Amino acid sequence: MDRTSNIIIAMAVVAGLLGFALGGWLSMERSNVLRDGQRYEDFELPDVDGRNRRLSELEGRVIVLNFWATWCPPCVAELPMLSDLERRHRARGLTIVGVAEDDANDVRKFLLRYPSSYLQLLANPFGESISARYGNLRRVLPFTVVIDRDGVKAWQHFGAVSEAQLMAVLEPLLEPAQ
Repeated sequence: MDRTSNIIIAMAVVAGLLGFALGGWLSMERSNVLRDGQRYEDFELPDVDGRNRRLSELEGRVIVLNFWATWCPPCVAELPMLSDLERRHRARGLTIVGVAEDDANDVRKFLLRYPSSYLQLLANPFGESISARYGNLRRVLPFTVVIDRDGVKAWQHFGAVSEAQLMAVLEPLLEPAQ
């Protein structure tokens, strides 16, 4: 064989090994993803006041996790709807948790200008790994997850979510309206 053939064969072998390694890594990452019907995985993150909060503090409630960032227009557009939704359905057992995948100072400044009535957690630099664990392997923002009263992942949604979409999932999970 000539030198060019050897180089081409070597490059093909290296490309094959890299592809094999990448495929193994991706399948391993997918195997660690929380699927619908599985119990949630607890995590701890600081809130905007710096107090560490655990998701398990909210057990027994229906939880909407909304992963977002200040630089994401669809994320920002959802904030008022999510605040209003929690305010109207809090008594029925709903808690909304924003998980900001952004610089903590940027989030604090943003929330001073555009207040949110629901719990906001600061996830940077861990937000992407938490989001991925909950099913967001695409790294899309916003990303929304619903967890039922028993701590089971009930639903996920990539991209902007409407109130109608959320209520279709939440209504059967919430306590009856009084």
